[in-house]
Amino acid sequence: MNRPAITQRPVPGTAKAGAITTRGEAEALIARLEQSAIELERLLKAETQAARLGDIKVIAEREGEKTAATRLYASDMALLRANAVAVGHFAPVATAELRRRHQSLSAVIESNLVMLATVQGVAEGIMRAAVSEVAQRDRPTTYGVGGRAGIAAAASRPVALNRSA
Repeated sequence: MNRPAITQRPVPGTAKAGAITTRGEAEALIARLEQSAIELERLLKAETQAARLGDIKVIAEREGEKTAATRLYASDMALLRANAVAVGHFAPVATAELRRRHQSLSAVIESNLVMLATVQGVAEGIMRAAVSEVAQRDRPTTYGVGGRAGIAAAASRPVALNRSA
């Protein structure tokens, strides 16, 4: 499914860069943040699902889209923080709705981070097991001087990963 690229959008009608001076500007910023949050939440849920299924390729393919959505959301949040008093004054109901949306997005982000940490831990465990197996095979099985186990070679072989197997 092809989606249009997310790009930085200026707040329509702002006199100074980043200054919110009217109700329309405040509502436009909040509407933009709502859309950014919805898009970011959609991308994070898809990434979490792909991680659960072990589809790392999908995660890598969508990284740019997620980065752009995150950047847009963060820049709009910075603009909102800089104009919090004005936006709260001009659009108090929309601001409360945005807070609820932000809490929902925070829960999705937390779930996504837990899943990605789990995937990373599993991947590291697999790599440690593979390295340990290779090191075990390289360890001498004979006894050395004085009845001690043989000393491992100073330099081990590099470990290669065959992704097609």
